[in-house]
Amino acid sequence: GDPDAAIRRGECVSYRWTQEDDCFLIEVPLPRAVGRSEVNLAVSPTTFQLGVRGTPELEPISGTFYGEVDPTHISYEVVRRAGEDPAVEVRLPKESPEGTYEMWAGLLQGDAASPTVRFRRQVERYTWSQVQPSPLAASAR
Repeated sequence: GDPDAAIRRGECVSYRWTQEDDCFLIEVPLPRAVGRSEVNLAVSPTTFQLGVRGTPELEPISGTFYGEVDPTHISYEVVRRAGEDPAVEVRLPKESPEGTYEMWAGLLQGDAASPTVRFRRQVERYTWSQVQPSPLAASAR
């Protein structure tokens, strides 16, 4: 397989990420749709902070990158897809010398891998109902 496959994507409790040669794409599921103005994003070359006003269920995300990013070219948007939580998607270009790239071990140091939170209820995998035994079935014994 691809030796980089293990670090090309990851999930933490409050976000998931994918890593390209030159950038990271981060997806943060939200408990409700929000406007861009409610997203508080602060990024330095080595640190990341993201919070969303009015969403107490969402822990603010903050930490130190495994490498450096170019904070002048960061972009983000609030996306909505049918059947999924709304999300903030952030694109973070990595900072590396011209013509080179570096695969990072992860996005933020110390964030444990974990399935990402989902705010929408999961579709039930089964249903059941309890039916009174019919007198007919009982008398057939």
